[in-house]
Amino acid sequence: MNVGTLMLAENVSLGVLVLPQALAILGLIPGLLCICFLGIITTYTGHMVGELKLAHPSVACYADCGMLISGPFGREVLAVGQELVLAFVMDVHILTLGVAMNAMTDYGACTIIFSVVGLTISFLLGLPKTFKNISHFSYFFTITMIAISIQKPDMGNIVAVRPNVPLVKGLAPVMDIFLAYTGHVAFFSFQSELKDTRDFRKALIFEQGIAVTLYKLISVIIYYYTETFCGLARPQFRVPTG
Repeated sequence: MNVGTLMLAENVSLGVLVLPQALAILGLIPGLLCICFLGIITTYTGHMVGELKLAHPSVACYADCGMLISGPFGREVLAVGQELVLAFVMDVHILTLGVAMNAMTDYGACTIIFSVVGLTISFLLGLPKTFKNISHFSYFFTITMIAISIQKPDMGNIVAVRPNVPLVKGLAPVMDIFLAYTGHVAFFSFQSELKDTRDFRKALIFEQGIAVTLYKLISVIIYYYTETFCGLARPQFRVPTG
């Protein structure tokens, strides 16, 4: 249960905030279909990650997968790729914290100061070598993400299917939805923490089931009530100035 909740908090994080914009660009129906379809695909790929771990218990990260595929060269390539993904994900969280704190405090301090505070918090929470204690934070994070969806501003004007969307403009929200499903980068680590690695399947089904449901609910509710403000500065909200 702890691992499943931790996976949920790790996966349903900042990426969920881009989903209302995806619906605003694609339309309600195509956007929801993309969320469901990519949810099915990522559930399958997550299952394959778990199966690989069961077949090769020594695999602890994607660098080890690279070693299995093409030896030391593959290990180094995938190691660099995984580190870059993790660095960029942490960077965008820190940047978003700085922007959010500026909005909440009416620019009470420099963005760099808020970003340094976010970096310090991320560093301290990343020090433990296991997820046992960190998993308790995931309950709080999950509750705060759900709280985003219960705000009730004025209703917006929704579009079921937006016609004549250019290819490039239409691909951007699809990639944003991909961003919301990037939790796979940590799945090997989560599975390694389990006493019985076969329980990863249960944790994956728990996480993906709730994640897809939350994605659909949050994206529809925010889009329905705040369609006017669905212009997001990827991957965080652009704060209205007027």
